Amino acid sequence: MVARSKLGRWRVGYAGTSCPRCRALVRHEDVRTGEQACRTCGGLFEAVRFDPVKPVVAVPVLAGVGPEGGAPCARHARNQAVASCGRCGQFMCSLCRIDAEGKAYCPPCFDRLSSEGSIPGGAMRLRNWGGIAGACLVASYFMLFIAPIVGTAGVYFCAKGIGDKRKRNERDGVARLYFLMAFNLLSVVAGVGMYAVMLGAAVSAGKR
Repeated sequence: MVARSKLGRWRVGYAGTSCPRCRALVRHEDVRTGEQACRTCGGLFEAVRFDPVKPVVAVPVLAGVGPEGGAPCARHARNQAVASCGRCGQFMCSLCRIDAEGKAYCPPCFDRLSSEGSIPGGAMRLRNWGGIAGACLVASYFMLFIAPIVGTAGVYFCAKGIGDKRKRNERDGVARLYFLMAFNLLSVVAGVGMYAVMLGAAVSAGKR
């Protein structure tokens, strides 16, 4: 008899192989493909054993010291170096090597260049200039009296976004930034026009 469980009652985080009847954990070493019995409640259930393959990184070990032995890694003295950093020049093994933009870097140099923006592909945080410009556009149309200021800021943010796209050689989203820039410019013109109308009305009222 195969025990069946109500999945609706046991929707929790996966903690390991367990009996579908009593929920007792089963050691992975004891699981085999086919029908088996739970050691806790004695219930029978079907299982399929799966052993994931562990990832292995091939790291050459330094054979010896001397011209024939190769250079050691600057961070792992027992590992043979496979490349030198494109920025600082120190030797590094395959565990330390990070390939980016056609060059190999050590972890400290990669982190520094990524934070400086010198490696566009390594940037971890990208500012959403298009979203900020869109917020400026909405604010300028709902509050026209601040449109000249907010719209000008929106145009600036669109220009920043287009510049970032060019640095990273990206084309997606560029058209959207130009679209937002045009509408922010229109909001600036509308805001200035409103102030001009108000000023003209005030001058006319003063002459009367």
